[in-house]
Amino acid sequence: MAAAIGKLKRAIVIAMVGFLLVGLPACTQGDVDLVIDFIEEWARYKKIHPTNADGGVNLEGVANIATREMGFSTGDEEADAAIDAGKVIHNLQEADKLMDEGRQNRDPAKMDEALKKRPDDWSYNLSRANLALEQGEMNTFYQHRDRSNDPHASPRERSSRAQQNISELEDLRRRLGGDFSSGEQCQNLFFELGNAYGYRAHAGGQRDVDIQQGYYREGERCPK
Repeated sequence: MAAAIGKLKRAIVIAMVGFLLVGLPACTQGDVDLVIDFIEEWARYKKIHPTNADGGVNLEGVANIATREMGFSTGDEEADAAIDAGKVIHNLQEADKLMDEGRQNRDPAKMDEALKKRPDDWSYNLSRANLALEQGEMNTFYQHRDRSNDPHASPRERSSRAQQNISELEDLRRRLGGDFSSGEQCQNLFFELGNAYGYRAHAGGQRDVDIQQGYYREGERCPK
């Protein structure tokens, strides 16, 4: 309980510092420290800080955080909003940590935990799809690939998706070294690479078009 509250406290501070520093683009470390001190004092004033100024446990602050964690109001709308913002930041940090571990270790369980926290994150879904492709789990691949591909996404997001796909699938191509578990795996690897380079060709020029066509030809040569 204490560890969880400590993490939430840090998340609340991070969230509120972020809001306040938007108007301080040239801030120094001293400015940041002053803002943090202000937030710490504000949280104590609002009775949502788990420690007193002397470092001792603030039982009222702990109780208010726990109350909000259970879905009830602390009785102060501003305090509720601060705790809620902290929870959002905390969940994002936890999800990012899980996804980073999943990517690094190619661990589907870690990725699935991250996706439970952020099921609509296109980048998470794309990484999960590409890991499923590597492991030959084609139904899982199709499921997460489609979730990652939002037809209403902005051009910037589509460009980022293409770049991530190129990076992850080029790594996968090198790891597999032509040793495919099925023709379906082979075809999807090369066609997805071709599609990604094709999108990037809008900005990258003829070289990306040539790579796209080369991967399409590779896909056509895969076992049927």
